[in-house]
Amino acid sequence: MGLSEPLFSFVHATDLHFESGPEPSVPEANARIACLIDDVNALSGPNQPSFVILSGDLTNVGCAREADLVSVKGMCDQLTAPWHAIAGNHDFAPNPEIAARYPGKEDYFDGSFETSPYGRVFGSEGHHFSFSTEGYHFIGFTLRDGDPDGSLDWLKTELDGHPSGPIIVVAHYGLYPPREAGPLNTWGFARVASCLPRLRSMV
Repeated sequence: MGLSEPLFSFVHATDLHFESGPEPSVPEANARIACLIDDVNALSGPNQPSFVILSGDLTNVGCAREADLVSVKGMCDQLTAPWHAIAGNHDFAPNPEIAARYPGKEDYFDGSFETSPYGRVFGSEGHHFSFSTEGYHFIGFTLRDGDPDGSLDWLKTELDGHPSGPIIVVAHYGLYPPREAGPLNTWGFARVASCLPRLRSMV
């Protein structure tokens, strides 16, 4: 029996880290974003993805520079496939302590998501998404430490509303800290630590 055609395909990309200006911190990042858009848009026929998921850190200093959020959204809008995004720590800083450690990069917004620079640019669709295709349900959410935006309550409602069938949950942060030895041991896992016990219990 031959291989059957896939039900659908999608593209998942994360940590694009776009940054404007003459000396970006990650100079190769902007070229990678352009390549991603070109590659996705070049796919056609049975290879054309049904959608694109972008799981955070679309920008490198978007917390502090709203113009970069505007620029990267304009780039994403060039995708011919529908796309869904959530924020990462470089787009929407997760707590004031981290903001104090990285001023000008992860500036904290002390207010609602909707009135934040990221919220103004991406709207509610940039905060979370929930959709079904071919029997699969996809859920993505943006999270800050202490959950001032009610993301976990929203996630619970979404999970409870889809009790059957496979569910794919997308977030920017891992559920567990990295091992003590290795390149990620100083990443700053405490960014959303207060939320993780409840999150782990839900998923």
